[in-house]
Amino acid sequence: TKSLLSPLVAMCDMTNEDVRLKQLECLNEILNSRGHTLPLAAWPPVLYILGSVVTVEPVASELIVRQGFLSLQLLVNDFLPLINASCIAQCVEVTGGFGLQRAELNISLTAVGLLWHISDYLYQNHDKISSTMTEEGEEMRKQDIISGPIVDLRQQTSVNDLSFDTLWIFLFQRVGDLCIDARPPVRKSAGQTLFSTLSAHGDLLKPNTWNIVLWKVLFPLLEEVKCLSSTAPDESVAKATSATPILVHHSRNTACKQWAETQVGTIAGVARVFQTWRSVLFGLDNFSGAWELLLRHIESAALHPTTEVSSAALSSFHELLKDNGSREGNEDVLWGVAWHTWYTIGHRITHPYLSYPVEGTEELPAQNFLTALMRIFPLIYPRVAHKFTVEDMLHFSKVVRGVAAVPIGPDLPFVLSAQDSKLTPLQSSILAALQCVDECPDTDSALSAHTVMEYLVLGTLSYLPPPVLGTPALDLLGKKLAHQSRMSKSEESVYIALGEQCICNAVHIYTNRKSEDSILTNHIMENIVKMLRGPLGLKYSCPAQSTWLLCHKTLLSVIAEGIDTACEHPAQFEGMWMELGKCLEEFLFGDQ
Repeated sequence: TKSLLSPLVAMCDMTNEDVRLKQLECLNEILNSRGHTLPLAAWPPVLYILGSVVTVEPVASELIVRQGFLSLQLLVNDFLPLINASCIAQCVEVTGGFGLQRAELNISLTAVGLLWHISDYLYQNHDKISSTMTEEGEEMRKQDIISGPIVDLRQQTSVNDLSFDTLWIFLFQRVGDLCIDARPPVRKSAGQTLFSTLSAHGDLLKPNTWNIVLWKVLFPLLEEVKCLSSTAPDESVAKATSATPILVHHSRNTACKQWAETQVGTIAGVARVFQTWRSVLFGLDNFSGAWELLLRHIESAALHPTTEVSSAALSSFHELLKDNGSREGNEDVLWGVAWHTWYTIGHRITHPYLSYPVEGTEELPAQNFLTALMRIFPLIYPRVAHKFTVEDMLHFSKVVRGVAAVPIGPDLPFVLSAQDSKLTPLQSSILAALQCVDECPDTDSALSAHTVMEYLVLGTLSYLPPPVLGTPALDLLGKKLAHQSRMSKSEESVYIALGEQCICNAVHIYTNRKSEDSILTNHIMENIVKMLRGPLGLKYSCPAQSTWLLCHKTLLSVIAEGIDTACEHPAQFEGMWMELGKCLEEFLFGDQ
C-alpha cells in the first residue's frame, strides 16, 4: 500500500492542474474499489493528499477542489469506522480546510455538515475510540508513515498524549474557525453546528475540556465576532462584490447587517450552552469569571445601536436566567452580577427620558425591547431579594421610571391594536416587576415603603406628562400640570391607565401593611394624600375625569384605613394632618 500511495503523495507538490486532477481521480478510484480493505497505515497518506488540495500553494482551482472533496465525502461517510482513531484529528483538519476554501461555497457548506457527522461518530463510539487511542497512538508513533495536516495538533499534544477529549477540542476549534468565515452562509451553518454539538454532546466532556472550550473557543469567538461586526462596512454587498447587481434582502444587503446576524446567533448559542450545562460548568474553578464575562458580552450587545442585536441580547439574557432546576452553591455572586448587568442596561437605555426637555433621543427604544428588559427582572429578583438593599431599590426605581417615561412613538398603533386591556405589554411588565418585589417572601420589610412610593410616583402619570418622572419623588407628589403634554390623546390614555392602576396598587399595599415600621417612618399615608392632592385639586381639568373620581374614592378609603393608626402614632403623622387639610381645601374650594 505504501508503494502505491507514495507516488500519489509525491504529486502533491506539483502545480500542473492535469496532474493533480489525475492524482485525485486515482485516489478516488482506490477508495471506491478498495477503501474497505486499506490497512491503518494507509489512511494518513490518503488524508495528506486530500489536505494538500486546500493547503498547498498556489490555491487549487474549483475543479481540483471538487474532485478532492468527492474522496473526502466518501471517507467521512463510509470509512470513519475503519480509519485509525488517532487519524480522526487529521480528518477533522482536512475537513475544516475544505470548509475554509473559497473556490466553491457549496463545498464549504457540505464540509460543515461533515464535521457534524464526525461529531456524531465520536459521540456514538466514544467508548470504543477512548479505549483504543492510547495503543493506536503508540503504534502510529513507531510506524514510518507519511503525516500531513495533523502537524498543528501535534504541536500542542504528542501522539502518545492524544486523548478523546483532545479530539473534541480540536473539532470545536475547527468549527469555530468557520464561524468567522467571510461568507455569511458558512458562518451561519458553522455556528449552528458548533452550538448544537455542544448542547447535544456536552455530557461527554470532562471539566478540564469544558474549561478549554470556554476560554479557547467560545469567548475568543464572541470577541472576534464582536470586533468584526463593529468594523464591517455598511456598503451594499451587491456593489462591493460584483459589477452585476445581486438581489439581496434589505435586511442583509450590507456586510454590517450580515455580521449583526452572526453576532445574534453567536450570543444566543453561547447563552444556550451555558443554560444547558450550567450545573456542569458551575463545578469549574473559574466559572464565576466565565459567567461575568458572558454577561459583559450580553450587556455590550444589549446596548448595540442595531435593534436586531440588542433585542437578541435581551432574549439570550432571559434564556440564560431561566430556572433549569439546578442550584449553585455560590448563587449570590452569580445573580449579583446578573442584577448589576440588568441595571446597567436599563440605566444606559432610559436615563435620557427622565429629564425635560428630553435630549439625545432621536431614535426611541422599541417597546418590545423595553418589555423584554422588564420581564427579565422577575427572573433575577427572587435570587437576590435577601441581599436587596435600599440603594438597590433606588437603582431599580430609576430604571422603572425611565422605562415608563420613554415615549411610545411610532409603535403606538401596533401596541394599541394588539391589546384587549388598556395597559400596554410594557406597562404590564412594569407592574409585574413591582409586584415581584412586593410579594417575594425574601424582600426586606423596609422596602415596602419604597415600593409604595414607586407606585405613587408612577401614579402621577394619570395627570402629569412622563418626563416629570425624573423629578425627585417628594417634589413630584402634589404637583399641578407643570407644562402641557405633547402626546396624542391615544398615547395619553395609555399613560393614564398605568397611573390609575398604580394608585390602586399603592393603596392596596398600604391597607395591608399600614402598621409596619417602614410604612410609619416613611410617612406613607402623608405621601399618599400628597399625591392625591394633585388630581383632586385639578378636578375637571384632569386629562381624564376617571382620574379625580378614582382619587376621591381612594382618599376616603385611605382616611378610613389609616385614621386609627394615625391616632396611635401621633408623632409619625404630624405632617399628614396639614397635608390632608390642603388636599380637602383644594378639592372643595380650588380654582379648578
